[in-house]
Amino acid sequence: MPPKTKYTKEAIVSAGLELVRQDGIDSLNARNLAARLGSSTQPVFSRFPDMDSLKSAVVEAAGSFFSDYVQRAMENAVGMPKYKASGLAYIRFASEERELFRLLFMTPGNSDGDGKIAPLADRLADIVSGDTGADHDSAMLIHCENWVFVHGLAVMSAAGSNDWQQSLIERMVSDVYLGLKKIYSEREEKRIEE
Repeated sequence: MPPKTKYTKEAIVSAGLELVRQDGIDSLNARNLAARLGSSTQPVFSRFPDMDSLKSAVVEAAGSFFSDYVQRAMENAVGMPKYKASGLAYIRFASEERELFRLLFMTPGNSDGDGKIAPLADRLADIVSGDTGADHDSAMLIHCENWVFVHGLAVMSAAGSNDWQQSLIERMVSDVYLGLKKIYSEREEKRIEE
């Protein structure tokens, strides 16, 4: 029986994710990863055919990490709507996990974390739908319009230029969502009257 490999694919991806969290995606190369693992580069290339496939696996892991982060914030929201908690978690993620935020949301081609983020957007649209009575497509539009604003705050946080108090951020997030909700409601009333 051959000896058991010390470094599993999962362990290598986990080490890669930690490397990216600390130093950014540009730091993810075989030499840095081997140093982090305390090994040669051989385990990396015995599990992955090339660095592109490893980077894809790390992006996927980052997408899962982000989705779990937002899900936990929604589950632990006390005295706050889950949808608002998701937006605030997105902004907090940008501040606390700057390199992962940049990788997932500020790097061309990575905006969906290899398919890990789209289901979260669908769930958020379902929450909006339940709150507003909008059909899924309309709820997704409300979500996307709101998310543009939230994303702007998150980018400012990732850049270190958002020094507003948390209470002000919470108020702004509420105001924008409630404004969009009111616009949708008024449009629906007009449509029904016609």
